[in-house]
Amino acid sequence: MYDVFARIREMCESTDEADPVRFAELLVASMTQRERAAAFTQVAATVVNIVLTRERSRLAKLREPAPQPVAAGRVVTLADEMREGWRNARLRARMRGAESWKMLADFTVADFIHAARERRARAAANVRAAEWMDSCRVELELAGVSRFAELPDDRLEVLLKESAE
Repeated sequence: MYDVFARIREMCESTDEADPVRFAELLVASMTQRERAAAFTQVAATVVNIVLTRERSRLAKLREPAPQPVAAGRVVTLADEMREGWRNARLRARMRGAESWKMLADFTVADFIHAARERRARAAANVRAAEWMDSCRVELELAGVSRFAELPDDRLEVLLKESAE
């Protein structure tokens, strides 16, 4: 199956193009019609997830809360209504579970285990990347240069190998 995200990562290695629009044009030009169709489906799913999340959040803010009965003399306050709206919006948040995307309200134990493992792995990768970036900054300062590409070739090669690990 064609993986547009893997293709984008491959193209990152072969082009210095920084403009996302131009990069996308190069990407599309390099695809067959069948690959374009598969890529569209993959990208559309990502975009739909983003729009659904934003739209449901926006709609949750716009919805008027259902009339609250006054029980035993208790008056429902604006803070109560806001708390209930926030709670309902959070329960409708879409997240990746063990097997598929789900609303948080439908998460099971397996979904929470999977989501926690996925986030820990992502966090560990982010920490490694941050440490590498710190070492690059130190190397720039020690070499007295302002751009990464200006580092001496031997140091640049070592740092690039470290980034790939």
